Amino acid sequence: MAFFAVLMVLLGTLSFGVFGPGTAAQAYQVPTAAPVISNGIATTTMPGSGLTTTYSASGLTDVFGGSTLGSRGFVPSDYNQGLVGTLPTVEFSTDAVNSCATTGPCSGLGSITINFSQPVRNPVLNLAGLGGNSAWDEGLNGSIDRISQLHAVLGLATTGLTMTKLSGGNLSVSGNTITAVNDSTSARCNTVVQSSTPQPPDAGATAACGSVRINGLVSTLTFNVSAVFTRTTSALPGYSDNDPQSSLHSEDNYVMTLTVPQDFGDAPTSYDQNNAASAVLSDVTLGPSVTEDNAQVANGTVSPNASATAALDQDNGVVLTPMTLSATSYSTTVAISGAGKAGTTCGWIDFDKDAIFDNPAERACATFAAGATSATLTWATIPGGMTAGTTYARFRIGYTATQIQSPIGASNSGEVEDYVFTIAPAPAPAISLVKSVDKTTLVAGQTATYTFVATNTGNVTLTGVVISETQFSGTGTMSSLSYTWPGVAGTLLAGQSVTATATYVVTQADVTSGLLTNTAKVTGTPPVGVPVTATSKAQVTAPPAWVISKGATVGGVSNPLVSPGQTIVYTVTATSSSGQITGVVLTDNLANVLDQATFVAGSATLKIGTAAATPVANPANGSTTLTTAAFTLPAGATATLSYSVVVKADAWSEELVNTVTGSGSVPPSRCATGVTPIAPECITTHRVTAKFLIEKLGESSDSSWVAMNGSSWVLKTDAAGMPGTNAAYTVTAIPGQTGQFQVEGIKPGTYWLEETKAPAGFNLLAEAVRFTVAADGVVTLGQGSGSGVVTSADQDGDGIFLVSVRDVPALQMPETGGIGYWPFALAGSATLLAAAVLASGNLRRRKDQPAT
Repeated sequence: MAFFAVLMVLLGTLSFGVFGPGTAAQAYQVPTAAPVISNGIATTTMPGSGLTTTYSASGLTDVFGGSTLGSRGFVPSDYNQGLVGTLPTVEFSTDAVNSCATTGPCSGLGSITINFSQPVRNPVLNLAGLGGNSAWDEGLNGSIDRISQLHAVLGLATTGLTMTKLSGGNLSVSGNTITAVNDSTSARCNTVVQSSTPQPPDAGATAACGSVRINGLVSTLTFNVSAVFTRTTSALPGYSDNDPQSSLHSEDNYVMTLTVPQDFGDAPTSYDQNNAASAVLSDVTLGPSVTEDNAQVANGTVSPNASATAALDQDNGVVLTPMTLSATSYSTTVAISGAGKAGTTCGWIDFDKDAIFDNPAERACATFAAGATSATLTWATIPGGMTAGTTYARFRIGYTATQIQSPIGASNSGEVEDYVFTIAPAPAPAISLVKSVDKTTLVAGQTATYTFVATNTGNVTLTGVVISETQFSGTGTMSSLSYTWPGVAGTLLAGQSVTATATYVVTQADVTSGLLTNTAKVTGTPPVGVPVTATSKAQVTAPPAWVISKGATVGGVSNPLVSPGQTIVYTVTATSSSGQITGVVLTDNLANVLDQATFVAGSATLKIGTAAATPVANPANGSTTLTTAAFTLPAGATATLSYSVVVKADAWSEELVNTVTGSGSVPPSRCATGVTPIAPECITTHRVTAKFLIEKLGESSDSSWVAMNGSSWVLKTDAAGMPGTNAAYTVTAIPGQTGQFQVEGIKPGTYWLEETKAPAGFNLLAEAVRFTVAADGVVTLGQGSGSGVVTSADQDGDGIFLVSVRDVPALQMPETGGIGYWPFALAGSATLLAAAVLASGNLRRRKDQPAT
């Protein structure tokens, strides 16, 4: 049987080359020379670093030879790292002859193994040409009679790794499998047209081409190879040739190469010397992590991160303390992570600041064992000629000592870290602190904002800079400090300042104290020596203010009424509502008190705040003024002046008035000396209760009125204009005085006087007499007083009123009643009674004024 089978992958042109003159030079590494093939193993070498990659195959897959990435129809967008078509690659051939059907998967087609000379972190596999066809021309008549499209499938067999598609056309990464999106793949990345003789129909899709990142740390990478067949067109049956001896058996040829990420230094460009220090990312790093630099540019010799700050990379393996200008040696410790085997780490410090690392004394190296976590680098001899200031330091780590011992060039493993290094002058650490507040007067409820400005006034960097409150007199709570740092928090370079703010809500207690003080302290730690500190104080004041009040008690109770013989205890308070008051003098004018009362000698005391009371001198002889010696009234405190008087026995109905005034470093808000009008709070007034007298008079035969014994009296309260219950006052007879009674200590008000017993032969008052006692003791009669039967008057002008009650014999009706018919009915009886009286003798009666 004659047939013709065509594998489209064989149509690709095999070619080799290097990067053209327009190629950028900065970041990842990729081989630029054709692979060296020996005994079925292909080897590529990364330029500069010397990292080697070997490719081998087994089973039905072979290393076919060398090729280029563009040999399968180059599409630049398939490769996100900016690869070029002339890039050398390794070509593989997979014989799909393991009883493969014309459609569907076909497994067991061998494997591909890739080995790196050093562990590599996250390499990128770049593929081209997964795809082709197997066709049959029956009878060699120039037409295709049967045809299937096929492509190799790469299954990742190495454990602990994952894959991510970065870019590509018709390329798919599904789990751990690299395959095609559309299985009807042509042999080329840029077309579905299939060219051969005879002419086959077009494929359904381009070949699977693109870039896949292998995620993880890779030393060895193995793929199991399989294939997928699919009919090219429904018009023709599928085809596969499983005879490995047939020259046209089913197979897929494809190419691949690997790129590896790099880390670069970031010191200024001069330190690169046209051959930047770089390292292929591997397991071992300085510190806990490393970052890939500029993943879009190949085989760079200039750092993409070079800058004056040396801070464009995430370096975290070394903490450098400044070195003093007078130092003769220097050491630092580098942190190491992921050391899978023994290696070398080196550091350089540009002591002479010539912008290159060219002095052997500028280098220090150390070796480390597998699993090491740190190493110490020591510069045992510091070259002369140093000047103070900043310079640069570089650190490298890796497995190839000759590479790591050079400050420039590529290495096949590890990391490069650059830092700004400080050569400090003779240390003169210093710091200052200025504290201010935005309020000048204390007002309760207002928010005061405190500002703290700390400045590094020395010549060395200060770390651990912190501002703290060492004294605060506020009764509330100040907020925590909010910092605005010029750079790294807690660090101030020489000349730098940090500003911090805090807020505080003023309380009434703060206002009362009159002064809100706040002292802050800043502390900073220099590279060498003890910490430096500075303090600053801010304060807000309230204008001093105080107030005087006066009160009095009688029997422990505040009462404006007092009776003779009672003691009045006077209390004068001086209270600071804000700040301290000095030179306070309290003066109490007792002129209108001591005329009716007697000062209790030794009763005057002054108590200031919580201190014990101290004596105050009695008013001087002949003086009616009580005066304290000058004293200081503390902020928020109260001073209390107390003293007593006893009301005189004859001070009935008198008014006792005294007035207090005060002076001090500032006048009080009321009761100030020499200021009128005087506030009510500065004055106390007491009214002495009243006394009044009652006399019972009877009319004698000669029509004169004389005092009469034998009567009794009671006082009643007023109940809405009518006599109420018995009042709390007793009408008592005056001893030795005929018909004379008295009522003492009566308070102002309305009362009723009721006769409960009349003298023998005389009538009771026909009704109670209503009367009113005024505050000044004046007695005013009302209902029941009749026409002259009951009268009241202060005959002696001593404030003691006399109430006179005239009585009539029992047969004579009182004038308070109406005339009616009784006068006519009793006329005869009256005549007989008059005769009887004359017969008993001419009894004369004399009217006497009762004693007071």
